[in-house]
Amino acid sequence: MCPPRPWSLPRIVFTILLLALSSPAQSPPDSAELDQACADLESPHFAVREAATRLLWQHGDAASSQLEEARKSNDLEVRVRAERIWEALQLGILPDTPLDVVRQIYDFHDGNLQQKQSIIQQLVAADNLSA
Repeated sequence: MCPPRPWSLPRIVFTILLLALSSPAQSPPDSAELDQACADLESPHFAVREAATRLLWQHGDAASSQLEEARKSNDLEVRVRAERIWEALQLGILPDTPLDVVRQIYDFHDGNLQQKQSIIQQLVAADNLSA
């Protein structure tokens, strides 16, 4: 069995943190609110950065242009946050995705061919193809 990739655990922890801190979806923000959220990713206050991250993730489709810009930022934390939001959205991980499904998605995404086949077999055996 392959050893776990050291960068997989931080991604999973970050996603779990985002899931735990997410609040129910609200009406879509306008472009100015999304721009402000991107600016807030650079805030010196952790709570402000977290709120901005949640808002951008909850409204990822509407915030795609802002996330693309944030992924090019000179600020390392802004880039990492934007990259993690973008990655979660690309993998179909939304704020309301159950944690066990998030884990399966990352296991499948990061796995080799044998691991991917095993995950598919587990889903079929559990009759859990909705995941």
